[in-house]
Amino acid sequence: MKTCCSIIVALSLVLAAAAQTSDRSYHLGYGSTSLLDTYLTPERHTGMGLTALFLTHWRSDSLAWTTTMQHQADIAQATDRSGNSDLLAGSYAFLLARERQWRLAEGLTLRAGCTAMLELGFVYRTLSGNSPAQGRVALNVLPSVGATYSTILLSRTLTVDASLAVPLVGVMFSPRYGQSYYEIFNRGNYDRNIVVTGPTGQPYWRGQLFIDYQLHRRWALSLGYMADLRQAQVNGLKSHNREHRFFVGAKCRIN
Repeated sequence: MKTCCSIIVALSLVLAAAAQTSDRSYHLGYGSTSLLDTYLTPERHTGMGLTALFLTHWRSDSLAWTTTMQHQADIAQATDRSGNSDLLAGSYAFLLARERQWRLAEGLTLRAGCTAMLELGFVYRTLSGNSPAQGRVALNVLPSVGATYSTILLSRTLTVDASLAVPLVGVMFSPRYGQSYYEIFNRGNYDRNIVVTGPTGQPYWRGQLFIDYQLHRRWALSLGYMADLRQAQVNGLKSHNREHRFFVGAKCRIN
């Protein structure tokens, strides 16, 4: 996992150096969260969450290739149906996408490529117990597609950008059902806790839609929506983290 992280970081630096900086976006989002982690409790919890999203977008000089780097930080609180149990969840995700784009018509481009995603996170159950917390570490490769459409509205540029990513292959950390973290890290009782995943073991769907309205030569108001639907079923455990976020932010054009 450490080697994979180093490769992603090095790749992002190489791609950034080989591309022309285009723009950066800063977003803050709020919306619903659904949490399930059977390592902690079989009950599904629902609540609200907050997400900070930072994107840097590069475009090659030939305009044929695009590179997008995303930093995403989430925090959420969810409650079960009885109202007696709370789950607190936090995560950080780093995404790096490399996509080929095609211009189909005036203002309309399509793109397709691949996204690498590294996620670190935790879920904590407020009720006391032998295993009150669960850690999350996962690395995934996701084929991705997207479309961008730009037009003029009231003498200003309006841009709509939509993207979708689904899982292909990845690795994740997971204890087995009934296995404690003490057994794994203190006793060294490894039991296939690093699991190779695919579309069936870790179904994942990530869709984004952003609308940018140019208010200044270098700045645009940005509104967006993201459905980040993460699930896993490995080592006798089930989990999901389903987030719906509505964003407001700003896009800054670098050059």
